[in-house]
Amino acid sequence: MTLKQVKSQVKTLLNQNNLNDTFEFALKDKRVLSALISMSYDKATLTSWRAAYMAGRIIGILARHDNDEARGHIRRIFWNTSDESGTICWSAPEILGEAVRENPAPFEDVVHLIIGLTEEDSPDNIFRAGGLHAIGRIGEVHREYIEQDAINLVIEYLENNIIDVSANAIIAAGRLKLKIDKDVLNRLKVRTDKAVIYNHDMLITYKFKELFDEFVSK
Repeated sequence: MTLKQVKSQVKTLLNQNNLNDTFEFALKDKRVLSALISMSYDKATLTSWRAAYMAGRIIGILARHDNDEARGHIRRIFWNTSDESGTICWSAPEILGEAVRENPAPFEDVVHLIIGLTEEDSPDNIFRAGGLHAIGRIGEVHREYIEQDAINLVIEYLENNIIDVSANAIIAAGRLKLKIDKDVLNRLKVRTDKAVIYNHDMLITYKFKELFDEFVSK
């Protein structure tokens, strides 16, 4: 099977959101994970979000069968967050987060890698929103893996002026069941910005007040 054929089949499976068959395909052909990762970069598309989530989940499942190979994928994804790699993996935090969410025990140290990507001190940090997204996704089901340094980041970025960063901090706070300061809460609820969020296997445009209604106000 040519690489083009592999990508075509992967795209078909993504359109079906078919994790089981994609995982079986990945066991037979190691190019499947690379194809998924390459399809995950454009966060404006549903296909890319499915690809990121599926890549992470497959790595998590793979660790139960072959931990060394799964760790190899983690190392390559993290390497591809560096300028030296030549090809930046824009969706690295989301992929890493889904791997931990799927199977946290082998990847406890990966949480710290995600935190490092999130807190990297640069105003144009391309991984910050994705890192906050990953922290929330992990903590939603494995709260014990989210330590105070990750919680501090979520709180720090609640009122960030970058829409995606602030929105994902709000969502993470909701998933972690954090108590948000009342004054901060009031300021955020009157923001007129809108954020496009992947939720319920859809890309949904939320007003900031709607983010609280969906993720925080329970």
